[in-house]
Amino acid sequence: MADFHTAAHGREKKDEKLTDPEGYLPPLETDPRPDWDRYFMEVARLVSARTTCLARNVGAVIVRERRIISTGFNGAASGLPHCIDLGCLRRGLGIPSGERSEVCRGSCAEENAIVQASRLGLRVAGGWMYSTYQPCLKCARMIINAGLEGVTFAGEYPQPIAIEFLQEARIVLHRYDYETGETGPVEKVPIRYLVKHAHRGLPEAGDTDSDGHLRRSKK
Repeated sequence: MADFHTAAHGREKKDEKLTDPEGYLPPLETDPRPDWDRYFMEVARLVSARTTCLARNVGAVIVRERRIISTGFNGAASGLPHCIDLGCLRRGLGIPSGERSEVCRGSCAEENAIVQASRLGLRVAGGWMYSTYQPCLKCARMIINAGLEGVTFAGEYPQPIAIEFLQEARIVLHRYDYETGETGPVEKVPIRYLVKHAHRGLPEAGDTDSDGHLRRSKK
């Protein structure tokens, strides 16, 4: 057991592979201890396998202090028939991906992760979300209101306005690459206030700070 402990924690010998001395696990071909981003993103990918959505598999994980407190995958609301059994409502109505997301039998993975934490009385404020896809606009609003500090996601979703909302709310965004295992910051999206107020139009000079964020009201 001493060699096993040394390989797992000391890691003095870089060429050693972590193996199970009792023979329970086969030897691993690569470094078996992933960094935190890869660890949580792989958990999110596993969670996505539980989806009942016909469009895409999405899994989400909420973490606080490097501890998983909630997970969620996309699918029909609890107790309702699954889309894999009834067919896709959105496809039947001819609704394109990224449009009219309210017309759907299912709940998003990010939404379900937040809701499940709430049902169990778990605090998500100050936590971090890992998701296999970029959150939609609805989930972006939930992430902001839930008080999450950041989101790491992999796949794209055709609602760039969701990124605008998250960046405006100063939610830290990272993009993860499943092929390379690398994580990087999400490029800043210019904020477009086309409908800030219908009667006012675009923001006037001084309405935004040096980063392009709308200045908070002093009221």
